[in-house]
Amino acid sequence: MALTRKERKALKKLRKLTGQVADEQRVVLGHAGSVLQEAGRQARSISDTHIAPRVSNAYETVRPTVESSTRAVKGFFGRVGNRVTPVAGAALTKAVATLENADQKDLAKSLKKFGKDRGLVKKSGRGRRIGGVFALLLGLGAAAAVGYSLWQAFRDDEDVWVAPESAE
Repeated sequence: MALTRKERKALKKLRKLTGQVADEQRVVLGHAGSVLQEAGRQARSISDTHIAPRVSNAYETVRPTVESSTRAVKGFFGRVGNRVTPVAGAALTKAVATLENADQKDLAKSLKKFGKDRGLVKKSGRGRRIGGVFALLLGLGAAAAVGYSLWQAFRDDEDVWVAPESAE
């Protein structure tokens, strides 16, 4: 492609102008970086003097409530663990007995070892009975609650239903 002298001169002028614009953009971006650095410094300063003390005060007012709630939750899960462990132990013991009756001695032995390692199986027989009774009562209570809710949902009471008024 052959260009005329006038076109080559116009292209050379355009290249020079493009270089000048690129140089000006580098200068502007450098200034923008300086402005952003200063804004960051000022934001940190304002945060340290105004926001951090407020957050610290808010934390100090909330901390006792959070700590007491944390203690309550830990206590609750501790009590639940103390009550669930005998139930799990009883279930594990029954599973071991069932496996031993089904001539699965190796599996029963490994399951018993698992229970002893986790502290679920203890040597006293009374704890296992209490755990079984507790599990049975818990199951009966759950079944009764489900039955009652179903009965309430499907009962046919005339007083419960209110007929819509006709717009006459």
